[in-house]
Amino acid sequence: MTILPWALPVSINRCASRKFVALIGDSAAVMGGINGWEYTARKIDGGAMITVIVPPQDKAKIKALGFFGMKASGSHHQAHYWMMASGHNPHR
Repeated sequence: MTILPWALPVSINRCASRKFVALIGDSAAVMGGINGWEYTARKIDGGAMITVIVPPQDKAKIKALGFFGMKASGSHHQAHYWMMASGHNPHR
């Protein structure tokens, strides 16, 4: 397995940044197992860090995707948006 962490240096003193830190934690919880990748998240000084563990054959892929590509990979968004469209809160 290859470990590729992303350190996200966002200030948690502003409302938008607190939401972004929460997004990182939620992402790790929801995306675990997608593409066979494992995710963990933790708060760090000034923001949050998400760590993605991928099989060796996906090392180049995860490096090429970057943070936002990683967030868009897999099929977790369909269920997420269906919940919102049907009046449910996917963030609980």
